[in-house]
Formats: sequence, structure tokens, C-alpha cells
Amino acid sequence: MKPYIGVTDFVTRAQVEQAKAAIPASVHRRLHVGAMTSYKVLNSIPTSLGWENVWLNERGLHDLFANDRDVYNVIHYADYGHRSGSRAPTSVLDLVKAWDMSGPYVDAMQLDMVWPKPSLLEEFLQCRPDAEFILQVSSEAIRQGGDRWFNLLPAYHDHVQYMLIDTGMGRGTMFEPLEILTMIDRVVEVVGQNRVAVAGGLGPETYRNLELL
Repeated sequence: MKPYIGVTDFVTRAQVEQAKAAIPASVHRRLHVGAMTSYKVLNSIPTSLGWENVWLNERGLHDLFANDRDVYNVIHYADYGHRSGSRAPTSVLDLVKAWDMSGPYVDAMQLDMVWPKPSLLEEFLQCRPDAEFILQVSSEAIRQGGDRWFNLLPAYHDHVQYMLIDTGMGRGTMFEPLEILTMIDRVVEVVGQNRVAVAGGLGPETYRNLELL
């Protein structure tokens, strides 16, 4: 598994090329090109105001995800609301729809969900066997998982390429390195060190927070 540097909410191919140019060849990491979709977007449910520009339509995703060996094209699928019981949960048809609208060059789907059923991933992979998964292990997932949250990880081992420890969840909250190191150790025990990713408040002024990790 080749490591990646992930950036999300790209909306144009020109932005991708600018980001690629900023990664020196000596870094030996591919650029994760992320674009967002969600249960609400796919099912025509109103979403939060101010985020309209990040929800690309099918044509926009096709333009963004090019046949490029230097990038890792990832569609991010978000659904944090299905536990309320007010609507149907994400189904395999939702995931297939998100995947297919992303075009022929999408490489992976990041699941921004709280402990989706492993059977859902398995069912999806029966439909799209070449797909890869990134599972977001968010602060909410850890909270809901309790003190032994890491015992939930083995159920995803065979279906997920990367497990992403993401305590920021798009809010720009910086992670605490010593605290997150403990979480990383738990994930490494299950999937190995080459399949762990970390997110949370990283940017031009804060990326050195990764040095300890």
C-alpha cells in the first residue's frame, strides 16, 4: 500500500494539478484527490447551507477524477444521520450510486460513517469488486465504541484498505499527538502500520504536528 497525502473538496482538475506540483518526487506519496457526496445529496435531501459548491454532480466528478497514476481518486460518502431512525439507513444501492457517478477512474470510497455494518461493505464489493475502502474512525465513532472501540476494528480488516483516524471531521480541530499515538497503536495491531491514515486540523501552519507520528 503506497502512502498518500489526502486533500478533500477539490472541485476542479486545475486544483489537482497545483497540488500535485507541490509534492516533491522524494516524498514518495501519492496525492489523494477527495470529493464529497452524501446520503442527503444522493437522495435529494436539503444539506447544510454554505457547502453547495463541494457537492459535485456526475459531470463534475468525471472531470475531476482523471486516469492519473500519480493520484488516488477517492469519493467521500457521508452519512451520520441514519441512527436517528427518522429515515432509512444507507443501503448498498446508495454506495453503488455514489461509486458509479464518480466515473471510471475512481479508486476508492471513504466511508464517513459511524461503524457501518461490515455486511454492507461486503455486499458492495460483490457488486464492485475492484473498489477500495477507507474507513473513517472519527471521534464520534470512538465515543460510541466506548473504552474498547478498537475491538470493532477486526470486523473491517478484510474489506478496508486504510483506517483513517480523524478526530477533526472537517471542523479543523487539531489532534493531540500523544493521544492519537495510542489510537494508532490500536489500529496498527489490527491492520499493520502501512494501512493507517491520520487527519485532524492539518494545514500549512500545522502539518509539523505529524512529525512525532
